[in-house]
Amino acid sequence: MKLTKVLFFAFLLVVLGCNAFNSSTSSEQPDEGSVPPLYVPVTFNEFGWAVIESFPDTLIHRHLRIIEAADARVAWVSDWAENVIYKTENGGASWRLLSPPRGDFYTFEAIDSLNLWVGTEQGVILKSSDGGDTWAVQFENPGITNFINYIEFFDLMNGVAMGDSPPDENTPFAILHTDDGGQTWVNANTTLKGSTSHYAVNFSDANSGLLRLSDNNLYWTSDGGASWDALNPDPDYITWTLVALEPATAIVSFVEHESRTTNRGQTWDPLPAPVTIYPSRYTKIRQHPGHVWAVQYVWDVPDGGDLVTSTDYGVTWKLVETGFEVDLDVVAPSSRVVWATGRDGVITYTTKADSLNSH
Repeated sequence: MKLTKVLFFAFLLVVLGCNAFNSSTSSEQPDEGSVPPLYVPVTFNEFGWAVIESFPDTLIHRHLRIIEAADARVAWVSDWAENVIYKTENGGASWRLLSPPRGDFYTFEAIDSLNLWVGTEQGVILKSSDGGDTWAVQFENPGITNFINYIEFFDLMNGVAMGDSPPDENTPFAILHTDDGGQTWVNANTTLKGSTSHYAVNFSDANSGLLRLSDNNLYWTSDGGASWDALNPDPDYITWTLVALEPATAIVSFVEHESRTTNRGQTWDPLPAPVTIYPSRYTKIRQHPGHVWAVQYVWDVPDGGDLVTSTDYGVTWKLVETGFEVDLDVVAPSSRVVWATGRDGVITYTTKADSLNSH
């Protein structure tokens, strides 16, 4: 009799446990109208590039002017008009909307998949240490600048930023430095005045940098912005964007003309083909600054735009076929990974950049 009772209660517990499990699992299943779309991995074309077709509809047909990437899986994208940030953690197969920091975003900088900085049109630098889920204000000083145009970190601790639009024309623009990951920022420039833009200032390290002011004049600094040397490139060309590769080496894109210097701008040499249309964006690989990628945007061709690349500091270049229109921005977090954007919501990336880079 006792054995019979024991077996009965054991059977009862098993039945109750199964019912509870079935009840809990069934209640967690979404109804038919909320079933998420199937996971569709990205595919690469014959050229080794993938077009991101899973991008949220809210930014399709937008000019995706801001892209930053940590590697082949983690990337962030935004557009000045939308003022939102989308992030992928699976190579573009899916995206999620981040809780945006305050302000209007203008420039991103990521040192890895967790540490991300954003500069705003209100002159604020914000930092995220969890890939963009939470944010902290690191710099805000309207007496110095009202517009953060450029941020670049050379490692997790050392970085430089440029603050445009000072409160009045008699106030120099800001060249901000940090050596503690952005906890503190110190302005180095107290002499040079004027205005510039995100694509017209670049530093190769904390000391050496090049910039163009709105009056088309070029300046070079070797002490982090405390002093500046005026340069005199060909006055017949209008300077657009630039990239500083080494303390004495830089590439400048003029409209319909590109030049390279290896002596801090004392002399300039034209770039060889196929750099025939002026690049509107440059990016360099942090660990290998001689590896440069550039977007060549063709103003009068609706579907114009190419990628070119150099592995020898701009001495020689190669035209890179992607199979897609790429004409707005490009970023290369490593020698193997390149992400690029175009008009109408186009995003592409490759994980074979090292082979594409070879000449």
